[in-house]
Amino acid sequence: MKFWVKIQEIRQDVRNEHIVAVCDHDLLGKTVENTKISESFYKGELMEKDKMVTELKKATIGNIFGNNAVDAAIEAGITAEQNVRKFDGIKHAQIFIFG
Repeated sequence: MKFWVKIQEIRQDVRNEHIVAVCDHDLLGKTVENTKISESFYKGELMEKDKMVTELKKATIGNIFGNNAVDAAIEAGITAEQNVRKFDGIKHAQIFIFG
């Protein structure tokens, strides 16, 4: 399974943000419950699961769309099932690291 991963580094006054957007590769460009899984937001590098998880572990902000991507994040301890919302049966999770 491959995943689209887009990484952005944003420098702010007091901290830097490592923003990671991930979606299952087959969801890119689709619309789910009036939410477009857009290329401009998610399309960065096509990655294997291990590399995607490594990037998510570095994220201060993460947006994860797709059953496979969210399940991988849960397995890696990045998020938990209770933090997951479903859109038309497709899992979505967000992560925010404050500190």
